[in-house]
Amino acid sequence: MKKSKKYLIRSLLTMHGAVVLFVGISSAFEDGNTEFNPARTSAEVLATLENFDTIQTRGNLELVITRQDQFQISYSPQSSILGTFSASLEGNTLIIEGHNNGNSVEGRGRLEIGMPALTLLNAVRTPTISLSGFDQDVLNMDIDNVRSISINQSNLNSIQLEARTLDELRLVGSVVASRSVKVSNLRSVGFNLIEE
Repeated sequence: MKKSKKYLIRSLLTMHGAVVLFVGISSAFEDGNTEFNPARTSAEVLATLENFDTIQTRGNLELVITRQDQFQISYSPQSSILGTFSASLEGNTLIIEGHNNGNSVEGRGRLEIGMPALTLLNAVRTPTISLSGFDQDVLNMDIDNVRSISINQSNLNSIQLEARTLDELRLVGSVVASRSVKVSNLRSVGFNLIEE
């Protein structure tokens, strides 16, 4: 008798919990909005971010930086329900954070930045980075856990790259006048410098 009473009480408590959970979920979606909206900096806020020459980024975004006269930032998520993204300014540094933005199989969220000059790029856990159209003396990069960097159609005197983990640096139609590509602190096995 005692066992059946305990079993009955547990069953009632379990059913009560299930009803509370169902009611809670139903009320959360009662306005008809069933979409989850991850935290992302809006396009309106991105349009106000300018006058930076340094970028600090962390997270699994496909990062594309292009030299242009006007500042411009746009974010294209890989999925409407996955991927967080934030952007803010600290002095002359654009701070980027992005997480859960896809993978190499399904594709990644893409961040495109247009800017007149890039003094320093600091990137952590940003799988692929593309830089295009820069015409300046030195390009400085501090990189950790990046798979590939491509420098496209750029005219540079030298590249100063501090990279703890990097598989590939690709120079596509780029001129490095002094032929100086200095890579320091590299711990990657099988690093490739490719010129096309």
